[in-house]
Amino acid sequence: PATDYVRLKGVLSKPGFGEFHLIDQQGRILETYPSIYYINYLEKEINISHLQGGIYIIRLIYSSSDDLKQSLTFKFIKIN
Repeated sequence: PATDYVRLKGVLSKPGFGEFHLIDQQGRILETYPSIYYINYLEKEINISHLQGGIYIIRLIYSSSDDLKQSLTFKFIKIN
């Protein structure tokens, strides 16, 4: 559960670009965070204080410099 912020951290095996989407339960993209180049460590903090309580998803779209593409999803609960 989270109230104000969600933080994602992780080690990358290859440098690449990461783009984040904040998605509601109906599958609507509420926010898109622009693609950022990460070298070997990824860290992103997302402000969720403005959201109503409920279940949300953060989708990470990762593209490495050698065209490896991956999509990961993380579910969290926003509590007020």
